[in-house]
Amino acid sequence: MVKFKAGDRVRRVCGSHNGMMRGFEDVVVEVRMFDYDTTLTLLGYGNGHDASKFELLHEPALPPAPTVVKYNEGHGNTLEVRSLPANKQYSARIRIGLGGMTGLCAVLEPDDALNLCHDLRRMAMEIKRQEKKDG
Repeated sequence: MVKFKAGDRVRRVCGSHNGMMRGFEDVVVEVRMFDYDTTLTLLGYGNGHDASKFELLHEPALPPAPTVVKYNEGHGNTLEVRSLPANKQYSARIRIGLGGMTGLCAVLEPDDALNLCHDLRRMAMEIKRQEKKDG
């Protein structure tokens, strides 16, 4: 059985439940709650819907990721993040470089780049929280 979570978008796939949603097989609704692995609470349609009669609606895929992104660091420097394709010596990697005067760069494996993203986000959110707290 498919496990749904709050916020999932689902589509009715068969029959009606207690006469509800008859003729709405193609209507897409949002799950508000998934109880006891069997029933759904649907936005605009109430609760008690048989989860086995719904399928998860797959959202459209994200647009392709860029291969190069540049950020203006100021003072003539640009932070460049570039995806490096795999070759004979290396697997695919991410290069982060500070251009301009320094020409410094670091090359990260994809897992390390993801960890860096998470750490940067947490650091930025902490700064934002502190700014909000300080007024």
